[in-house]
Amino acid sequence: MERIRHIVIAAILLSTWLCAQPAGTEIATVEDHNDWGWTSIVQKNDLITLATVPAIGARIMQYDLGDHQFMYVNSFEIGKTYTPAAGSVHSYGGYVMWPAPQYRWPGTWPPPPVLDYGTYTSEIVADTPDSNCVAVTGGTEKWVAPDIRFERKMTIYRGTTRVRLEQSIINESSETRNWSIWDVTQTIAKNPRDNYWVYFAINPDSEFGEDGVYFRNNQNSEAWTGEVAPGIYGVVFRPEGKKLFADTHQGWIAYVDEGEGKAYIKTFPIFEGADYPGDNGGGRVQVYLGGAYYEVEVASPMVDLEPNGGRYTFIHNWYLTTLNGPILSANSIGASAERLYRDSSTGHLKGIYGVFYTGFARIRAVDASGTVLSESDPVEISPMGTWNIDMAMDMPDQTDRVKIVVSDAGGTEIGDLESITPDQLTAVHDRVPAPGSLTLTQNYPNPFNPETAVAYTLSDIREVRLCVYDINGRLLSTLVHERQPAGSYTVRFNGKNLESGIYLVRLETGDQTITRRMVLLK
Repeated sequence: MERIRHIVIAAILLSTWLCAQPAGTEIATVEDHNDWGWTSIVQKNDLITLATVPAIGARIMQYDLGDHQFMYVNSFEIGKTYTPAAGSVHSYGGYVMWPAPQYRWPGTWPPPPVLDYGTYTSEIVADTPDSNCVAVTGGTEKWVAPDIRFERKMTIYRGTTRVRLEQSIINESSETRNWSIWDVTQTIAKNPRDNYWVYFAINPDSEFGEDGVYFRNNQNSEAWTGEVAPGIYGVVFRPEGKKLFADTHQGWIAYVDEGEGKAYIKTFPIFEGADYPGDNGGGRVQVYLGGAYYEVEVASPMVDLEPNGGRYTFIHNWYLTTLNGPILSANSIGASAERLYRDSSTGHLKGIYGVFYTGFARIRAVDASGTVLSESDPVEISPMGTWNIDMAMDMPDQTDRVKIVVSDAGGTEIGDLESITPDQLTAVHDRVPAPGSLTLTQNYPNPFNPETAVAYTLSDIREVRLCVYDINGRLLSTLVHERQPAGSYTVRFNGKNLESGIYLVRLETGDQTITRRMVLLK
């Protein structure tokens, strides 16, 4: 009887584990996927759909989280194919690889015909419940970048929005060639208002100066919003046909549909000291504003390709999650819109994260040797929902790191979503100003609708003026105008009577002025 009871318990546990497992992956060749008129290789799990069209340069034309569309597809080009010798150009949308820098292309446009539009061969190289992979191989370029060829592998996995891209450029000539792999995704922007943003970290030692970016032809634009959070640059969609280059020091760039709260993120390696392509001496990430889309672009370093088959492979990953910006950080586990901190009023740990995996997360305190001192109960997580952390948890005195640890649905630990010191829990939101200093924190939330909080700190008694202006410098509201003692202050601003757009909040104390940009999104 005891043996039977054990068998029943084991069966129940196995059944529970199986029910918790995300659906497996699927891959198939589909003749008319989405009524496009092209044959596509379609990869799926229970979170994402990825569709590649070999007939048009193996463009990836779909990468969706559930029913939320990310890739721009030009409806005027549906079903068309291209013969390079004919000389016509089709702007299909989606995702494509090109050799860079572009200025080496004779006449600069159109892109290399065979690599961009020629038919690629495709092969399903893996198909299991846990993952599947398709490999595509292009022809050898004859016009713009002679003797260069591209190959690519796309792999998806069970229970995650991750897509691993292995992108190879191959030199079929008898001479050494020098190129970069240029990764270009046209991401949908359904209207020209303020719902669509790109975010990336600003390199404090940028070769492009204090802003960390270079604008092609020194173009001025409302799209270039500058610092939207400490160390984070923002680009709001405007259909202007303009472009910027940035040498970000962190290997991620995020596109966010702020209206739907969905974030598309690329992660990639950074090669410090390497030569990157670009119009002005380099750019690790690039943003181009088309008529109905963003181009979110990532470049590999320039590399020498040995003759007769020499190749270079640039590997990066795509992820999708549910999260509003500004995006402050991203890694292979998830992204943050508010990094973990301890609320001084409640003592709770708080933070806002989007994750890339279905599974569980827990907050863990570890000592210097990595031994677990305490941890929270597991919380169920998914890319389909934002994780707003608000929990009570004490930290033992020996705590060296505070981590957010993510496990898959089966309980296997995947990695750390966050890892900070106990001091950083309070330093993020309760900074003590240095003597003589003045700080104005980025408003939160940002974008906001209709109310947001503006926080600032004074190190000594000062005459303070805190005002909100429109983008043209017209005064809209005076939030504070008085003499205040040293300390930290938070003021609420309500924009219910204003239209969506970019506004300026300015803190003045006589000898110092700090201005930040705020985004009202209705």
